[in-house]
Amino acid sequence: MDSLYDTIRCRIYDLRHNRKEAIRLLRRDVKFAWQRLTRGWDDSECWSLDISLAELILPRLKRFKQIKAGWHGENMEEWNEKLDKMIAFFEFASSDRYINASMEEYDKYDEGLKLFVEHYYELWS
Repeated sequence: MDSLYDTIRCRIYDLRHNRKEAIRLLRRDVKFAWQRLTRGWDDSECWSLDISLAELILPRLKRFKQIKAGWHGENMEEWNEKLDKMIAFFEFASSDRYINASMEEYDKYDEGLKLFVEHYYELWS
């Protein structure tokens, strides 16, 4: 997400070059700011929901592993390996590589997504 300063700077530039578009974007910025204040997220997060969700899940999954939460009887080493694969998937899914990746690259990280789905109900402490 851009900083407020960067957004304002861009809108001032737009005003100088294309007033109609600048006003439209400014209205959208105000609408999105209101949405973030009232519900914690704005509609732009739905434009690429897969990436938005990956960016939301990734830091929480890393912290989950760090505090050793959610271990349910498996060998701790095996559980950490599964968490590492899940984390690798969400790092990939929230990166620029995700958009233009080859099928081989998707396949490389696919196991992490499958493990996340398989162990979804075990991600609690």
